[in-house]
Amino acid sequence: MAISVDQNLGDSESLPQLLARAEREYQLIEDGTLPNSHAAITELIRKFETATKYVSVLGLFSRNEKLEEIPTSDLPFLLLPAYLAKLFLKLNDSRLERLETAEIYIKDFLGRCKDYEVPGHLAIPFSLVSNSRGAAEIGDEIPHHSPVEILQNATAKRAAKIAALHQKLESQEKTAQLKKRIDAGTADDDVERAYYQNVINTWILELLEDLTFLQEEKAMLDHRGKLARGEKIEERVITPHHDDNVRRVDKPITIVKNDIQKRVFGAGYPSLPTLTIEEFYQELVDEGKMPGPGSSKKAESLNYQGPTEEQLLGDILKKEREIETDDPEALENARAYDDWKDEHRRGWGNRIGKG
Repeated sequence: MAISVDQNLGDSESLPQLLARAEREYQLIEDGTLPNSHAAITELIRKFETATKYVSVLGLFSRNEKLEEIPTSDLPFLLLPAYLAKLFLKLNDSRLERLETAEIYIKDFLGRCKDYEVPGHLAIPFSLVSNSRGAAEIGDEIPHHSPVEILQNATAKRAAKIAALHQKLESQEKTAQLKKRIDAGTADDDVERAYYQNVINTWILELLEDLTFLQEEKAMLDHRGKLARGEKIEERVITPHHDDNVRRVDKPITIVKNDIQKRVFGAGYPSLPTLTIEEFYQELVDEGKMPGPGSSKKAESLNYQGPTEEQLLGDILKKEREIETDDPEALENARAYDDWKDEHRRGWGNRIGKG
């Protein structure tokens, strides 16, 4: 059985109070209210690590227990490694070391959720929490697939991503509803327990996504480190089958329709393009509009500031839910838009002087 956490830490603050204060500060940093500085994040990490140390000393959790045996008041402490993982991902100094620390916390959190079979644990791959360190990590190997298999894998990953996002939005919506009942003081122990389980489920989905990006960044930093040390890097290129007859074209491809146009017309017709792609690219590099070969600088025209794919998918799923649930506000907006279209016919505009 778990030990009660209502014990004093030796000062005026108990363990639940320390966790609650640290969670509030974390949320303020996420909302942008508190500065996202290195000092603030490091101090917050210290608080979560202190809470983790006392949880370990008190022996709140055991692998021999089931989720039903954990008191509701102890459930928030399952999130300690999740908070620490998120905070370490925000630190940029000694980046590779920070990523490795965050990966340890993520796997610890996912493994504990898998052991207790909390809601959402089925989304956690067994290979991520296996005690065997011989299990392959995400991105460790690049299998040789045919173009059709690569396309099928990409389609399956996109479908899984949409399903996970849909599940995450539903979990966040249910969590918000339960939070309102708790804040209103009308929630019993079952409601509070369901709230924490939904919060944990949301963290599982979010950290699974973070783990994929984390391991990709680790591989990139490792590759960069090998280049800096001058080590020989074995490149693995996925090539289609029967590529022996494919001949590489060493000559530059011209922007004009053919090379004859460039030789015949030349600069006498300035309206016609007379540069090869390589010449055109070099001009952009000289003007600072494109990054040079091997440069980490991003092109100005490629700094996309629009909505991300996740935001677009979220808007689509939100509209689908509004249609399915007959959301009153969405119906009112749709009817108002229909009335506006009735009063503003297409092509009406300014009719002065048109008879």
